Amino acid sequence: MIGINNRNIVELEMDDGGISTTEELAGLINARTLIISESSISSSLDVQRAIAAGAHAVLVGTAILQAHDPAAKYRSLREAGMKCL
Repeated sequence: MIGINNRNIVELEMDDGGISTTEELAGLINARTLIISESSISSSLDVQRAIAAGAHAVLVGTAILQAHDPAAKYRSLREAGMKCL
């Protein structure tokens, strides 16, 4: 299992709003490895992009915690992931 953090933790980046790091690195990882795209995932499109890049799962925190309706936000992100299967 490998987690790809989409934030630059060296610069203490809080959120760049994108998953470009997953898109850049996922294809370099052995196909038998579970890939988790972590951080900067805030929309259904982000989930779909991460999965299209090769991630098997996503780690979401801030987007759910800051949502007006956290349960609805979770459901929309989960649904986006399920559409990719």
